[in-house]
Amino acid sequence: PGVYPKVIEVINAQEPDLVVTVGDHIEGYGEDYARAHAEWDSVLALLRMIEAPVHMTPGNHDIWDDESEKIYVDRTGRDSFYSFDHEDTHFVILDNSRINTWARMGLSQASWLMNDLTNAQADNIFVFFHKPLWDRTLRRGKDDNLHAMLVDHSVDAVFCGHYHHYFAAEYEGIDYTTIGSSGGGLDQSAPQPELRGLFFQFA
Repeated sequence: PGVYPKVIEVINAQEPDLVVTVGDHIEGYGEDYARAHAEWDSVLALLRMIEAPVHMTPGNHDIWDDESEKIYVDRTGRDSFYSFDHEDTHFVILDNSRINTWARMGLSQASWLMNDLTNAQADNIFVFFHKPLWDRTLRRGKDDNLHAMLVDHSVDAVFCGHYHHYFAAEYEGIDYTTIGSSGGGLDQSAPQPELRGLFFQFA
């Protein structure tokens, strides 16, 4: 309580051109969709306090079944994956809310992504998705099909959320960054939590 409004206050003070979230806006889960709507009422009221345009990335707490996906699209006014341009940068928002490997991405999103990246004309390409699946592949020296596609299309940076703490790495010229929590729970039991990226934050 109180953390997210403070984050928004600091963001507004920096006067950004735009804001992109990395998912998990509500608590979600279960079949009490009236509660999910109430949670969206609450978070959207907060997000309206951000003075810059806000572009949202879905997380696993936002979309967990077909009905919650319909609610997400209705409440955010966005498909679960989309792209947009701002100045010389192309922004790609992906949906991995219900998958744990890119092999399960689904043909519609995979073909859309290939077409979108092929036609991107911007100097920079930034990709956003909630779960940092690269932590399970690239960090462990395993192949990552999405990463290969991003390298082939000269993507510059990838931004994720999910784990509630900050960590980053670079693979084949792509900067991968996982952003920590802006108000969700933090595991303070680990030694030296701040050095482990466990502090409320935004980027």
